[in-house]
Amino acid sequence: MCFSAWNEERSLDEAEPKRFQQKPIPTAAKPGPAARGESTKHALDLQMPGTPQQAAEEIRDEGPEGAPADAKSGPGLLRIEMLGIAALLVVAAAGIGFWFGWGVGLVALAIFMVGFVLNPAVLNTSLRAKERKEVIQHREARTGGLPNSR
Repeated sequence: MCFSAWNEERSLDEAEPKRFQQKPIPTAAKPGPAARGESTKHALDLQMPGTPQQAAEEIRDEGPEGAPADAKSGPGLLRIEMLGIAALLVVAAAGIGFWFGWGVGLVALAIFMVGFVLNPAVLNTSLRAKERKEVIQHREARTGGLPNSR
């Protein structure tokens, strides 16, 4: 039996080796602890629980600055944003060190980090992250650990 006759007898699926056949890709992700009604005390808290209006009211009641512009950003997201900016400053100092020498890079890194730490926006953002963490803790204490309940 020649190859073409053998190939004609088999269907297209049989002709393909199993390693080349496509497997179904799951489209639905597993629900997180908040969706299952579990406590999120040890989660990163990237988003505030509840609706944006509920989160804005609770943050306004907790903090001295009133309602936030983005009420859905959780304390973890605010901290990740600050770490991202610090990482960009480290990369910029590394680039300066690569082009101008390691001593200049270290001086640039020191100046960048002092400027970053003394920046009032960084201090305010860390205070907002702390307030939002307290809002989540108060909500969990009030609702018995269910973050999406009011």
